[in-house]
Amino acid sequence: MNIKEKISKVIKHQTVDSIPMMYRGLPDTDKRLNKYFHLDEPEKDWKKLLKKLGADLMSTGYTLSKYTVYFPEYIGPYKNLYNDHCFFNSWGLDSETANTRFGEYVHYACNSPLRDASISEIINYKGPEIDHFNFNNFNLDVSLQEENFFCTGTLDYIFMIAMWLRGEDQFLLDLAANKKLAQVLIDKIGEFAFEINKEIYKKHGNKLDMFGLWDDVADQKSLLMRPETWRQLFKKWYKKIIETVKKYDQIVLFHCCGNCNAIIPDFIEIGVDILDPIQTSALDMDFYNLKKKYGNNITFHGGIDVQKLLPFGTVSQIKDEVKKIKKLFETNDGIILGPSHEIPNDVPIENILAIYK
Repeated sequence: MNIKEKISKVIKHQTVDSIPMMYRGLPDTDKRLNKYFHLDEPEKDWKKLLKKLGADLMSTGYTLSKYTVYFPEYIGPYKNLYNDHCFFNSWGLDSETANTRFGEYVHYACNSPLRDASISEIINYKGPEIDHFNFNNFNLDVSLQEENFFCTGTLDYIFMIAMWLRGEDQFLLDLAANKKLAQVLIDKIGEFAFEINKEIYKKHGNKLDMFGLWDDVADQKSLLMRPETWRQLFKKWYKKIIETVKKYDQIVLFHCCGNCNAIIPDFIEIGVDILDPIQTSALDMDFYNLKKKYGNNITFHGGIDVQKLLPFGTVSQIKDEVKKIKKLFETNDGIILGPSHEIPNDVPIENILAIYK
C-alpha cells in the first residue's frame, strides 16, 4: 500500500497498518535538515529527506504535497513584488520580506488599498480577472503522481484577502458594524475565488487529486467573529467552491489556524475531508475532545505543537506526545500526524527527528 492509498483509507476512516506521518518546515528548516543528512537542495532531494526522517508526506499548510502543486501563471497588471505563489498581488496587495532569527518572513499586505473605500468604490475596484492568468502551464511530473498527490487551490482565502484589502482592524469593525459593506467585499472576492478555481478544474481537473482552502478566521481563543457571522457571510462561498471540485472526486483540505471548533460541524457539512493544522495549543483544540466530537466525520492533519513543544521541549517529551496521540488514534484512522505548522528554523534538529523516530 503506497501513501496515496493509505491516505484514502484514513479519510474513509478505514483501519491502516500505521498512522501516516507528514513533515513540513520553513525553507530554511528544510535546508538545515538536508545539510544534516548530506543531501542536495530540498527541491531536488525532498523524497530522500522524507525517507531519512521516516515521514510519508512533504506537506504544507494546505496541500499534501509541497512539490506537486499546480497554480496558474499570473500575467495581470499588478506587479509581483515578491515570489508570491498565492497571488495576493493580483488584488493589488503589496508584499515585502524580512529576515528574522526564525528564517525569512513575508508580509503580504503592506498597503490596505480599500481601507477608506465606499461600497461603490469597492464594487469598481480593479481586482483580478480570469484573463489575467495563464492556465496552460500545467507541467507537473506525471511520474510522481502514483505515490504523491497533485494538489491545487488558490485565491480562495476570502476572509484574509478582505481583511488585507481593508486593513485588519477596519475589516473586523466592518463585520461587527457595517455588514452591508463587508458583504459586498466578501462577495466580490468569493465570486472570483469560485471562478478561478472552476477554471483550474475545467482545464486540469482530471489530473488533480486534492483541493486546498486556506482562511485563518480564528485566533488562539476563538473565532475572529461570531460563528453566525461566518455562516452568514462566508460559508456559502466555501460551499459553492467545494461543490465544484467534488465533481472531480477531490480530497478537500481546509486550513484554519487557532480555535475553529465552533465551525468544524460546518466544515463537515460542506464537504471538507481534512482539517489543518490542529493547533493543539489553542483553546478547545485538544485531540481528545476533537476526536470524540468529530473523529468519525473528518480527518485531522497536523497536531504536534510548534509553538512550545518542538522549540522548547525535550526529545523525550516530544516522543511521549507522539505516543499519546498514536494511542488515542490506535485504530490509525482519521489522522495524518505531523507538525501543527511549518517548523521554524530555531527548532533543534534532534527535536524534529523525535517526531518520527
